[in-house]
Amino acid sequence: MSLGAPRRKRAKSEKTDDVAVGVPGDRPPGEMKRMEPRRGDGPYTMARLARAVARLVDGQGALLARIDALEKALADRERQVVELEAQVKSGEEKRGRALERIDQIIDQLDELEGRAESAAFAQIDGAPRVSHDG
Repeated sequence: MSLGAPRRKRAKSEKTDDVAVGVPGDRPPGEMKRMEPRRGDGPYTMARLARAVARLVDGQGALLARIDALEKALADRERQVVELEAQVKSGEEKRGRALERIDQIIDQLDELEGRAESAAFAQIDGAPRVSHDG
């Protein structure tokens, strides 16, 4: 069967009983294959793994630095928000005091206007009347 055939079909077509027990280099039936790292130019070499791990470590370092920068920016914004809220509160208090002063001034103006009208009417009422009868 060709190597391009699906793995299951290749496994069924190959004979597994042909393994000679006791031949040097062969392993007894049921023994697992020892995994040895590949040392060569294949796609899964230790050097490639080391490069991949190094990239992952660098990437994690960059992500941690980015997280720190974002946390610092967030803390700065929170501080700015607190400062701005304090300014708004102070501004509202100043506005309230200014409105109270404006109300007091308007009350004083109304009182002065009332006094001026009373004085003007008193002068008109107390002044001798001039008759035009002649």
